[in-house]
Amino acid sequence: YHVGEKIRSVIESRPFEDVGRITCSIGITEVKGEDSLKSAIERADNALYSAKEMGRNRTIACTAERR
Repeated sequence: YHVGEKIRSVIESRPFEDVGRITCSIGITEVKGEDSLKSAIERADNALYSAKEMGRNRTIACTAERR
């Protein structure tokens, strides 16, 4: 989470030539041994959409569910 938040913060604080200020949303998840690539990407993708729905320009972490 902290690395994602640092990336988001740096992007927000820097001006970009031709476009000016931009922001980003980041979705992250913890990958467990029993995860498939698909399940981990789906969780991270769901976290990203949650970040966008909550107002954008934020980092959201989604933990692996125990089965």
